[in-house]
Amino acid sequence: MSADAKAGLWLESRPLPSTLPAGRADAIFVFGACFHPHEEVTGLEILVDGAPRAVTDFGLPRLDVFRRLHPNLGGGEPPVPPEDRDSLEDPEVRCYRSGFWATVPLPARELGSETALAVRAALGSGAEAVAEIAWIGAGPPPLASIDQAAAADPLEARIAIVMATYNPDMDLFRAQVRSLREQSDENWVCVVGDDRSRADRFREIAAELAGDERFVLARGERRLGFYRSFERALGLVPADAGLVALCDQDDRWHPDKLATLRAEIGGAMLVYSDQRVVDAGGNVLAETYWTSRRNNHTNLLSLLIANTITGAASLMRREVVERALPFPDVPGEHQYHDHWLGLVAMTMGGVAYVDRPLYDYVQHRGAALGH
Repeated sequence: MSADAKAGLWLESRPLPSTLPAGRADAIFVFGACFHPHEEVTGLEILVDGAPRAVTDFGLPRLDVFRRLHPNLGGGEPPVPPEDRDSLEDPEVRCYRSGFWATVPLPARELGSETALAVRAALGSGAEAVAEIAWIGAGPPPLASIDQAAAADPLEARIAIVMATYNPDMDLFRAQVRSLREQSDENWVCVVGDDRSRADRFREIAAELAGDERFVLARGERRLGFYRSFERALGLVPADAGLVALCDQDDRWHPDKLATLRAEIGGAMLVYSDQRVVDAGGNVLAETYWTSRRNNHTNLLSLLIANTITGAASLMRREVVERALPFPDVPGEHQYHDHWLGLVAMTMGGVAYVDRPLYDYVQHRGAALGH
């Protein structure tokens, strides 16, 4: 958002969630640009319901803002003139070093309450100026409360397999479903969240799952893409599931996959395995996923930079899903649910690894990603 230049601060920030779950503390990433059209900003802080929180940095270059507010001044090459009479919002050309960012902690809040976020700028004249960023509501929890049996012994509780579908290759989909039905660990339910497959393909999906009460099929109201589709499906995990596994629509699980991951999770928050890389016909392309890169399940910074925890290889505790929902807004096309879940799991506790393939990662033209 932006404020009128005559009224005070000019401010815009990356969109923030309109609601976060009540009853838990959170932290949000605030990134934006802020300047005063007629004074130097000498300090900046975030206000959370009026309480100040320091920004991590401000006065950062924002060439994108400069180009937007001063299209007639080129790309910002020096010398930059001290004024631009064509710009109503920034006539004194103060916007270039307007960038700021902060990680802002939010306290646990009651259901239905709202938290006000604002920026407060200290100005060169000694005055202060305030502009609103957003209001964030406290909504219901992202998952239904876990039932007493699952809470008492989550490692013995039912596993919720969460699959997201979108116009799958039906031969590969049937093979994937067959491999779930052949699991030696039979204590599971599969939530299939369909991301608005075309009508004829959705009917085929429904027909394949019909008559098997372990499969719950839910079709989204609108297409979201795989990142948000998995988020939506994870929100449907039933109350009696203490563990959650992710599943793609076109791989093949080995019969002992669930049993092995359940046995190996131990005290970790998440466990994942290696995977065999195959083509659509089942021909082996690689006996391990790690043919050209190194695995990592212990270093948080390395995981933040480059994900190694593949969703379809993973089994996690329910608490990881509860903490990870709702998914953060990630700019551009770099939105990966498994990367986010892996990071959340590592910050909550340990991540374990099974050093052998527990499923076949199928390579084909229609896949969202490949090896």
